[in-house]
Amino acid sequence: MVSNRRHKKWSLYRTTSWIFGVICVLIAVIGPLADRSEATEKVHLLLGR
Repeated sequence: MVSNRRHKKWSLYRTTSWIFGVICVLIAVIGPLADRSEATEKVHLLLGR
């Protein structure tokens, strides 16, 4: 990948971190966590914590 400002190549650490972040977001939005989030939100609202 190439950064916008100086057109420098991304370091391996930055690229790996970005990919890991995207995977985490996808797991939270698509996976079993997304199904459980609605149930835990209701409990959170009922308990007021």
